[in-house]
Amino acid sequence: MIKSKIFLSIIFLTVILIFTGNQFGNAENNEEVMKEPEDKSVDELVDIGSAYLDQGQYEEALKYFDRALKIDPNDPYVLGYKGDALLDFGKFDEAVVIYKRALEIDPGDVITLANLGYTLSLLERYDEALVYYDKALSIEDDDFITLNNKGKTLFSLGKHDEALVYFDKALDIVPKDIYPLSNKGSTLSQMERYEEALNYFDKVLKIDPNNKTTLYEKGYALSQLDRYEESLDYYDRALKFEPSNVDALVGKAIALCELEKYSKAKNLFDKVLAIEPENKAATKGLKFTSNAIQGKIDQNELEQTKDEFSPEKILLDYTPVGILVQELVPEVSAEEETNQQTSQNNQGPTSDNGGCLIATATYGSELAPQVQQLRELRDNTLLETNSGKNFMNAFNGIYYSFSPIVADYERENPLFKEAVKLAITPMISSLSILNIADMETETEVLGFGISLIVLNIGMYFGIPAFAIWKIKKFSNS
Repeated sequence: MIKSKIFLSIIFLTVILIFTGNQFGNAENNEEVMKEPEDKSVDELVDIGSAYLDQGQYEEALKYFDRALKIDPNDPYVLGYKGDALLDFGKFDEAVVIYKRALEIDPGDVITLANLGYTLSLLERYDEALVYYDKALSIEDDDFITLNNKGKTLFSLGKHDEALVYFDKALDIVPKDIYPLSNKGSTLSQMERYEEALNYFDKVLKIDPNNKTTLYEKGYALSQLDRYEESLDYYDRALKFEPSNVDALVGKAIALCELEKYSKAKNLFDKVLAIEPENKAATKGLKFTSNAIQGKIDQNELEQTKDEFSPEKILLDYTPVGILVQELVPEVSAEEETNQQTSQNNQGPTSDNGGCLIATATYGSELAPQVQQLRELRDNTLLETNSGKNFMNAFNGIYYSFSPIVADYERENPLFKEAVKLAITPMISSLSILNIADMETETEVLGFGISLIVLNIGMYFGIPAFAIWKIKKFSNS
């Protein structure tokens, strides 16, 4: 339902941006912006590089950042962008070097400190990561992104009590943010505090009812509390979105064993072994169910199966541009990486990786709460559906035709920047309603979406039109 609400709301956002885009250029303008310039300044090169970075074309972005660094090798702003590009490109070791170089020039750059901590955590250099997170928090102690990411790093070190402290600090600032809510639930579950964990899983599912990770985590917690019938419902909901989720399949099979539904459990263990032949829990579970079907029930075998089942805890953190990254980063072969980059270069802007250039320029940082909100709406909800992906592809074709020009002009003209902020803030504020609305039926969702569109039309057109009418009426009288 939340996806539908956001889809309806984004329709109005598109209308506004199309209207604005017609005043600043079309697709041909974008091609001119992305042409190879000969005499660009550092700021202009960074703007073009950041546009490529937002589109996921990392090699192109790096070319422009390197050109900017040839002009000014010690610009910490450019070094930070280059570090971001290397990080997003998966070149973590190189990113660390560049971030450290930037910090030698500007030791108090909070974003670079936080990004370096995040990169080190991806390299599993957790103790080093904590050093840089602490430095960032000593400057800005209310940065919920860094608080959450530090909590995740502490979890990775097995310091669960300390991790909870930082998730709580993040939740004091953003009490309805899925990341720290989910992370706190997963940490409590890891500590076998299942009743408490359920409370946080419920909060996540109230915001995002289809969060597949939380669905199976809740199923596991219920199963650990011997609430097997209830756990089956949540495992089934998780498997609806990810049928090959091994942890959900094994968890469901064990719950079925506890309910003495051995044939169904055996089928699930067989399915797991077809996906993951070396899965120890499924191997022992298959032996138990095969014997149980023949009336040879050995509870020790079932306990051994449960002992082998240790579902992975997937904690969530924010990248420097607010894109969700899970605990494990899949390895990509050199051939696959080349194919992916070729595909990106052929396709141009992609909906999965694009960034909100105008909002970033308006609010001053890709980590600004307003920009983060837009990215979360896009990445965690809209892009979860095929229609949403198609919509974003069409939207990006329009948006990137003019957004680099608008963003560039904002950086050059502070008055224009303030005017844009004044223009888009009401719309972004109205989108925040999506985080607290509780819709149960499709009719309610449709009604809410229409109401939100009408609200924005009233704010942007109705009120000004009424004011103009009143002024004319007063002038005539």
